[in-house]
Amino acid sequence: MKNIMVYKNEFYSARKASIMFGNKTNANVSSILVEKNSIAPLNDSVDIVFLGGNTMSNIVVRDNIIPSHLSANGQSLVNNKAKKSWRLDVGNWIINNEK
Repeated sequence: MKNIMVYKNEFYSARKASIMFGNKTNANVSSILVEKNSIAPLNDSVDIVFLGGNTMSNIVVRDNIIPSHLSANGQSLVNNKAKKSWRLDVGNWIINNEK
């Protein structure tokens, strides 16, 4: 996977991961931008963004909107299971207080 942009989408009621790149065993993922999406998984145990595989590079996840209860429960916003990763920027989450 390379050169992917996920921009201004709505992801609701996901059961495994709202946004997933790679898998648990093998994948090389690079140059990914996930920005300005509304993300609300089915429950608190579902990953918001899952990164997996062998190598991750140049991943930017920013300015995404998530429900406030996910942040309050301390849910990990990005589950990074990659064996090697660098240049991972996951700043600037926007908390939506609407119910």
